[in-house]
Amino acid sequence: MDGLVGSRDFSDGLWLGFQGENLDATVDLGEARRIAGIGLDCLQNQGPWIFFPATVEFWVSEDGERCAPGRSRSRFGPKRSGTCAWWRRA
Repeated sequence: MDGLVGSRDFSDGLWLGFQGENLDATVDLGEARRIAGIGLDCLQNQGPWIFFPATVEFWVSEDGERCAPGRSRSRFGPKRSGTCAWWRRA
């Protein structure tokens, strides 16, 4: 989670891939802040078995301890190969 954006080429070294285990990532802003949006870039390339995630959930917390559901999505773009950027305004 370095802010770099991968291309349509999964071997460009900019993508992270996960299989079998869920990714659980925490982004700590250091203090309570108002944010304009939250997003995720995904890649699907069916030939080498790279698929969009089944579900993505964003949770938010003001104190770093109690979390509440923010946004979620279970369907991503077309079923064909390509990239999908998902951004939501807060």
